[in-house]
Amino acid sequence: MIDKSSSTPLYYQIKEMIKEKIMSTEWQAGSAIPSENTLSKLLSVSRLTVRQGIQELVDEGYLTRKRGVGTFVLENKIEQKLVAATSFTSLMHQKGKVPTSTILSIDEITASRSVKHNLALKDDSKVLSIKRIRYGDDVPVALETVFLPLEYRDYVLDNNITHSLHGFIEKNFNVKIGDAKQTVEATLANEQEANYLNLEMNAPLLLIKTVTYLTNNKPFEYVISVYAGERFKISSQIGELRTNQVM
Repeated sequence: MIDKSSSTPLYYQIKEMIKEKIMSTEWQAGSAIPSENTLSKLLSVSRLTVRQGIQELVDEGYLTRKRGVGTFVLENKIEQKLVAATSFTSLMHQKGKVPTSTILSIDEITASRSVKHNLALKDDSKVLSIKRIRYGDDVPVALETVFLPLEYRDYVLDNNITHSLHGFIEKNFNVKIGDAKQTVEATLANEQEANYLNLEMNAPLLLIKTVTYLTNNKPFEYVISVYAGERFKISSQIGELRTNQVM
């Protein structure tokens, strides 16, 4: 409970009380917490004070609000460390989750300028475009569009690839996946992305663009992915900060 005689702000005490219930799993991931009105009456404080404490936990990734439904405890975010190229399938296995995919479309299209550049293709080249939802334990984590050179077209169309595309390519083409180049940006979910990822409109997303190379340095895949910000995070370890010294 909270201590009104304490110098610690009430909203902060409420925040820490809720956080403790989450960390102890008394309030489990996916469950709804009591409403602001209920907590306000239970703790004998204003709804505004309760709302401030809850909002900080939303901002910190412990809770999520669902309009018209309530406030829910979030699962721990899936963390990708920026130390080496890691496929979605490998990342899910590392986190003890079962990776699956739902293919939304497979099309042969004319490559855009950015796709041609990233795959080192000639003008007017066509590519295979695969749009799919990626899941971890049946929870939608990412919506991705994969662009592949047409040399992989027939194999992809003739097989139901709902798991690792990298594993499929290595097995069927006798090649090895090498390095990858990746950029990360912040963005907001549009209506389609929100629908596929079961998010609110304008929910925060991580936009990740990846070019993957074979061991002979030939680019074979360009992927544009959006990851649900409330379910995914990226971390890196940075070495000692060094400053330039003027002699």
